[in-house]
Amino acid sequence: MKNSEKLCRLKNGDAVLWRGELVFAEADDEHVEPWVKIVTGDGIEGWSRLFYLHPEEYQGMEFEVIGKE
Repeated sequence: MKNSEKLCRLKNGDAVLWRGELVFAEADDEHVEPWVKIVTGDGIEGWSRLFYLHPEEYQGMEFEVIGKE
């Protein structure tokens, strides 16, 4: 998402809570894709690209949670 800041990084296996909020916004390469609002196990609330929330496909990788400014 444009105009956002990195709040934390998620690792494969980290649990997050999704309460059903979803938006479509631009990603880094300026194409539009779905983002979901999540809460980490540490209570950090932010947005993640839905694309990354398939942990079995991305073992060993880290992902960013961002917040809109």
